[in-house]
Amino acid sequence: MSESAPSLRRVKNGVGMVFAGLVLLMLLTFGMLAVTGYPGESILGTEWAPLLLPLAGLFLAMQIVGQLQCLSVPPESRARWPLGVSLMLTLAAVPLSLLVLLPNPPRWADLLPSLASNAAHVAFLLFLRRLAAYIGEGDLEIRAERVLTCWVLLFFLPYLILLGLLAFPLVTTAVVTALFLVFLVFPLIVLILYVNLILDLFHALRRHEDARLAKEKQVKAGWVDQPPW
Repeated sequence: MSESAPSLRRVKNGVGMVFAGLVLLMLLTFGMLAVTGYPGESILGTEWAPLLLPLAGLFLAMQIVGQLQCLSVPPESRARWPLGVSLMLTLAAVPLSLLVLLPNPPRWADLLPSLASNAAHVAFLLFLRRLAAYIGEGDLEIRAERVLTCWVLLFFLPYLILLGLLAFPLVTTAVVTALFLVFLVFPLIVLILYVNLILDLFHALRRHEDARLAKEKQVKAGWVDQPPW
C-alpha cells in the first residue's frame, strides 16, 4: 500500500469537516439575513451578536481543522498549494475582521475580511477541482469549475448591478426589485451548490477508499494480483 491511502483517508475526514462547517455557515447566513437584511452585513454591535458570533467562531474553527487535515493530500495531485493559500487567507480573515472594533475603524475595515474570505473559498475550490481530477472524478471536476465561476461572479455581482443602474438610471421599480432579489438569492444558490459539491466529493473519496479496501481483501485472499498502491 502506498502512502496515498492513509493520506486520502485524512483528506476525506478533512473534507467532511469542511462540509459540516459550511452547513453551519448556511445556518449562520440565514441568521444574518434575518437580523441585518443582508447576509454579508456585519452582526457586530447587534443584539444577536452574542448568539451568532460563537457560531461564526465554530465555523471558522471547523474550516481550519478540516483544511489542515486536507493538507495530507498527495503532492502528485498538485492540490496542496491552492489549499495552503486558502488556509492562510482563512487565518488572515480573523485579525482583519477585528478591525471594525477599533475606536476609529478605517472605511475599508469591512471590506478586507470579505476579500480574504472570498479569496480563500476561491482557492479552496481550486483545491477541490484538482482533488477531483486526482481521484478520477471528471464530473466533480467540471462542477468545481462551474461553482468556482459562480463564486467569482458572486464577488463582482454588486458592482455589476451598480454599473447597470448607473448606465440605465431610468429603470423601473420592477427591474430594481428583480435586481435586489437576485442580489439576495444568488449568494444562497451559490452556497448551496458549493456545499453540495463538497458533500459529493466526500462520498467520492469514501467510494475510492472502499474500492481500495475491497481490492486489498481480494489480494490477501489470492483472488487478484497485487494492486499498484
